[in-house]
Amino acid sequence: MAINYSFTFNSDIITQTVKIKDGSSVDDYIIGVHGAVHATDDSDNTTITRPAIFKGTDASQKEKGEFVALSDLKDVPDGVKAFAETMITDETLRSQMAEDIMNKKTAPTSKVAPW
Repeated sequence: MAINYSFTFNSDIITQTVKIKDGSSVDDYIIGVHGAVHATDDSDNTTITRPAIFKGTDASQKEKGEFVALSDLKDVPDGVKAFAETMITDETLRSQMAEDIMNKKTAPTSKVAPW
């Protein structure tokens, strides 16, 4: 059983007014993006999905020139993508999701009676 792990983002974000490296404040800094983590058993396509919040980078380490206004963003910030990539390699999460797949395969199911 080989399990493939992936993630998706949705359009819901968490923003906050924060201080960046030079001490100035910026509005609407993305501190998180809502999404989901997926695990799929490639032998039979059994899939488990868990909601997730992918964290943004630490604003206090950002220079003014690195900040992109929310209205100018065209894609999920690279720091959030990097967090998501790291998250799906976490062995604890992988183990839990693999167990969830096994439980799903053996879970009781409802069926319509033949009568």
